[in-house]
This record gives sequence, C-alpha cells and structure tokens, in this order.
Amino acid sequence: MLQDNLCMNCMKEIGDAAVCPHCGFAADSPQIAPYLPMKTMVGGRYVIGKMLSAGGDGATYIAWDAERKVPVSVREYLPDGHIARAEDGRRVLVQSGSELLYRDGLADFLELWRKLARVRSLTAMIPVLDIVEENGTAYAVSEFVETITLREFL
Repeated sequence: MLQDNLCMNCMKEIGDAAVCPHCGFAADSPQIAPYLPMKTMVGGRYVIGKMLSAGGDGATYIAWDAERKVPVSVREYLPDGHIARAEDGRRVLVQSGSELLYRDGLADFLELWRKLARVRSLTAMIPVLDIVEENGTAYAVSEFVETITLREFL
C-alpha cells in the first residue's frame, strides 16, 4: 500500500527509507499521547500522520487522502483535560463528570465545521472536504496548505 511508503511528516513517498530524504523525519518516530497513532485510518480513507498542532478543542494532523492521493489536514475534536484514549489508541473515552461538556462541545465542533463546509466558495477559506464521526469523536478534513508562522515570516 502506498501509505506504507509515505513519510508521516510530509506525506511524500520515501519507500523503505528509515529517514525521509525530503524532510528528515525518522520513520519510526512515535506520536505523543493522547494523539492518534500515525498510520491510523479515519473514515476509511484518511491515513493520519504527525500531529501538527493541538490545543483548546482538538488536534490537527497532516494526513493522506487515499482516494484523492493528496495530503490533507485533519482536525480531531479532542478537548484538553476531558478525554483519554482507549487501549486501541483510537477510541476517545470521556472522563467521568465531563460527559455533558464533551457532548455539547462535540455538537458545537460539528456545527462549526458544517457551516465552514457550506462556504467553500469563499477564496479566503481553506475548503472543508469531509466530516467524519467515529471513534467516539469527530474529524474535519480540509485541504492541506503548507504555511509558515508569522514569526518565520517576520
């Protein structure tokens, strides 16, 4: 499978190389907990790569769209301090006493991303490609755009 030959940091083909010749990422690098393990399949088509950023309501990963054969960005609803991962590394377990907060936050997350998906025609917005609900949480898939931070720009 192609995803077995992809760098989980830049999503470029690396064959069986131990270190990506494009970005220098080590193929055996682990994902830090509680984030999805690299190479996890979401929605039957998105191969999760390295976690790019996290905070607030979730985590953003680079991923590979196995149908379109392009890198994408996947935002997972994963609120700080209210969840844990099941032993399978995929399923989200809500901490006791946080159930209502989690359920309301998940509904807000889905509502926001569904609204963003409807404004695809705005050129200033990165298009939302898909919304997936599984593993006890939700994922919003959008086009992957390589960017630099404001600090790097300045």
